Amino acid sequence: MSRTLYVRHSGQTLDMSAIEGLFTTVGDVEKTSIEAGPGSVVAALIGVFEMSTEQQASDCVDRFHCYVMNGQPLSVRREPPSIRIKPPPKMKAKRAP
Repeated sequence: MSRTLYVRHSGQTLDMSAIEGLFTTVGDVEKTSIEAGPGSVVAALIGVFEMSTEQQASDCVDRFHCYVMNGQPLSVRREPPSIRIKPPPKMKAKRAP
């Protein structure tokens, strides 16, 4: 398993320092970064946190996945987010004049 956590928040912003504050109640956060979500038309931000041990990362998922912050739940996972691609809309064939 990995020590890396991927965090999404459906609120307007991703408060990295507040999330880091939550995670430090479980253990040491060694590294943080922020990324744009894959395959999103509107950039969905993803917080990436590296804990000092795999057990701490696992404990953070158990404790903070679906934790409500600013009225919206956090998604805390150990797997990177997947790309969601919508199929293009179906086009009707045009008739020749």
